[in-house]
Amino acid sequence: MSTNLHRWLLCVLMGCTATGAPGPTERRDAGGGGLDSGGTDVGTPGPEAGLTEGRCLDDSDCESGAFCSSVRTCVAMGGCAVDADCGEGRECVEGACEIGSECGGRTFRPEPILPNLAIVLDRSCSMRQTVGGVSKWEIAIEALNALTMRHEGQIRWGLTLFPDVVDPRCEQDAAFPVPIGDAREAAIRALLTAALDRDDPYHCEAGPCVTNIDTAVEQAASEPALTDSTRPSYVLLVSDGKQSSSCNGGSDARTEVAIERLRAGGVRTFVVGFGGEVDRGSLSTFATLGGTARAEEPVYFQADDAEALVGAFEDVAASIVSCEFAIDDVPAELERVSVFLDGALVARDEARADGWAVDGTTLTLFGSPCETLREGGELEVVFACEPSVD
Repeated sequence: MSTNLHRWLLCVLMGCTATGAPGPTERRDAGGGGLDSGGTDVGTPGPEAGLTEGRCLDDSDCESGAFCSSVRTCVAMGGCAVDADCGEGRECVEGACEIGSECGGRTFRPEPILPNLAIVLDRSCSMRQTVGGVSKWEIAIEALNALTMRHEGQIRWGLTLFPDVVDPRCEQDAAFPVPIGDAREAAIRALLTAALDRDDPYHCEAGPCVTNIDTAVEQAASEPALTDSTRPSYVLLVSDGKQSSSCNGGSDARTEVAIERLRAGGVRTFVVGFGGEVDRGSLSTFATLGGTARAEEPVYFQADDAEALVGAFEDVAASIVSCEFAIDDVPAELERVSVFLDGALVARDEARADGWAVDGTTLTLFGSPCETLREGGELEVVFACEPSVD
């Protein structure tokens, strides 16, 4: 349908004058947005010629970044002219969609339930090998530093490295160098940046020159924060090799048991192999047991250069950024709860496929809303007023 014909039909329905503007006597009910609360006609263009500046019949009449309000005026995206421009559960207050305060309703941005992520990083002497003229050690540190900066405040990080700086050579200390917790990003970056120095005890050449994946994963499985049932938890294993034959005979049995123990406790293990000397079969098994096997081959994340390593880390982090939020005093009538993402109303979906749902005091986004949130979307929740009692 052409734009002119579309407008003509709208005018017929609206009672336009011959010039194409709605007639001066036309009135709308509250649902149409043509009358304000006092009964004044706020949505009728004058009887002069056509559309005057700022007036509209649909969004195409407005400039980019604006929409056609219910009262036929162009309004900047995110703003409003009347209540009808706002989604369910909100009203227009001084050009912005808000919940009214007089009746006790409220609008707020809930706090996300941050996931735990234990990074288990290989610092064996093979990490001194170069890719594109840069050591794998430098590439890994740069990629992890960038990762913690990009997702600062979105994840509760922790870090351990293997082999450890303690004896015996195939064992790990009980505690993480950086235990999992809030705001650990700066501590992780400081430790890793210092480890670029050859004299630092955590440098990849500081020794011992073994790859004890098994005791490193066992150490992660004993990290106390990963037993926190109030939030999701994950392990990220990064290695450029395979289990050393000098550590427990080179067997993967202990690693597999530790990963299965983590999975039984609800903790999934992501696996990233860096470079061409990894044992693809072992890493595939670890990812499968850890509940993170991908649909493509290899089922773990394989990175052969700096770009691929950054991409693998980003894929892992982006997939775990929280879509769960803690909310208090949830109304018994969920019809009074409205959820907005970047200003757009999100539908409630009890099937938990594409929308939001509430379980106790946890609100969770599913499907495309969750993906939008992970890409930087802004969440807002509205508890509407108590229904009036006659």
